[in-house]
Amino acid sequence: MSESRINIVFLISYDYAFIKTSLPLVYKWANEIVISIDKNRCSWAGNKYAFDETIIAWIKEQDIDDKIIVYQDDFYVPSHTAMQNETRQRQLSANKFSKLGWVVQIDVDEYFLNFGAFANQLKKYSHYLDNPAKQKVDIAVHWLNLFKRNEEGYFVVATPLQPIRIATNYPVYHVARATNSFTIFTPFIMVHDTWARSEEEIMMKVKNWGHKDDFDTASFFKKWKDLTSKNYKTYKNFNPVKPYSDLGKLVFIKASSIEELLKNILIPKPHFFKLIIKNLKQKLSKLWA
Repeated sequence: MSESRINIVFLISYDYAFIKTSLPLVYKWANEIVISIDKNRCSWAGNKYAFDETIIAWIKEQDIDDKIIVYQDDFYVPSHTAMQNETRQRQLSANKFSKLGWVVQIDVDEYFLNFGAFANQLKKYSHYLDNPAKQKVDIAVHWLNLFKRNEEGYFVVATPLQPIRIATNYPVYHVARATNSFTIFTPFIMVHDTWARSEEEIMMKVKNWGHKDDFDTASFFKKWKDLTSKNYKTYKNFNPVKPYSDLGKLVFIKASSIEELLKNILIPKPHFFKLIIKNLKQKLSKLWA
């Protein structure tokens, strides 16, 4: 049976600061980590962005086991769509590992809860590494999306939990992280800090991410901006790329920082814990039926 190596890709862009939260959550269990950034500090849409160059030094300081490769290249192709450029960067980055194994693509705004348990789960699937070309698989976890924050805490999309393919034994990407392989769904959760940002950061994201051409950005931004502690319980349809496909529920969790929020989710209040676990069990039962 092949060694269950875990190779992790992090893509860094205009939201580079989130790496300070996401990297420490997985570092211990990785064999190799590629930190990928456009050398021209250019987004997939071709827009230049501000970048704090000291973040590279911070990454190197964290690399106490010498397992990180900082990979800088030109990832923007003018004739490509933003999504095509994203897929290309993920592919080129995955090609940098010295040895084969599981390739796990984690974005800097994704905070993996209990990655150690996920690493152990991947070991149970090691037989898929014996002949990846004949046993192509993706491993999916579930996003717990953050929709907005205020001075007291975070508005969290408690339902639905959104499946996302992050790991594969055959890293030949078709769209973003998807390889079009057979998918194994697992009950692990990544807190996705996708929309709990400032207005300036939200506008930067909707203008530059891979899905920028897939939805009405102005309409979504207004909906996001209008959400308050008084009306959040009436909100539904949290996925701008697939509107009306995800009727769900927002909950509010008090937290003064993302670190406090992660602790509060790991040791959640009973009603919140029951809500997300019930939703996850229902989703997985349908996927496995």
